[in-house]
Amino acid sequence: MEYETKYIDENKWRVELEALTREYERMLDFIEQELKTAPEGSLIVRSKNGKWEYYWNRKTGRNYLSRKQKDIISKLVQKRYNEKARAILRKQIKKNRGILALQVEPTVQSIMKQMTFARAEWVKPLVTSIDDFAERWSKIPYDPKPFNDGDPNHYAKNGLRVRSKSEAIIVDLLLEYGIVFRYECPIYLKGLGQIHPDFIVINKRTGEEFVWEHFGRMDDWRYANDMVKRVEAYHYNGYYEGKNLIYTLESTKQPFGAREAKRMIEQYLL
Repeated sequence: MEYETKYIDENKWRVELEALTREYERMLDFIEQELKTAPEGSLIVRSKNGKWEYYWNRKTGRNYLSRKQKDIISKLVQKRYNEKARAILRKQIKKNRGILALQVEPTVQSIMKQMTFARAEWVKPLVTSIDDFAERWSKIPYDPKPFNDGDPNHYAKNGLRVRSKSEAIIVDLLLEYGIVFRYECPIYLKGLGQIHPDFIVINKRTGEEFVWEHFGRMDDWRYANDMVKRVEAYHYNGYYEGKNLIYTLESTKQPFGAREAKRMIEQYLL
């Protein structure tokens, strides 16, 4: 039985729980302020002859409210909602803060850090660091799409041959940002078969794979139509923009440049 070594952010839950708890605390602060100005008493709602009747219940007595008095009805209903939310938030914040205060336990990933090199070189870890994962991923062999006679002849700064100046820009920036990638690595899409997307890249923070397509001839209606078909095939196979799919566009009047490539990298891959 084999288990593929993966990158897992074992402390991600703590970061997310801290963020959630802080949001709860902001909610609680807002509710506390709202309740300070809420009207006294409570709202009683009864059904009579198929219609709802509203009563304002206060220490001085109970008063009937017509539907025209929607302002006070709304405030009393909101008050009850806020009181219930306050109780839940206080309980949840206390629980979360208790969890976050617990001593951080060793993670599976930390085992490798504590090993000497003499031992670590013989281990196939269950969980690895993002840098180790990216290095292992980048060394997995694949068969890129071959170049034919007459194909464009462009090179990135690292000597990689690509099919356009725009792709060379993307490669150069991926290298600059330290993001590992595969160029024209084959993948299989249901409904389309084997294709060679321009790039498969790894998010530097999460280790997630993204497909990056650069559509560089949007002036050509046949090319644009093929692009739409490919994007639809990506969607059918579970690839969606921003989740695991990036694509950039270019036309004669709207050329592609480093600024747009940087935007994509900084938005989705860091």
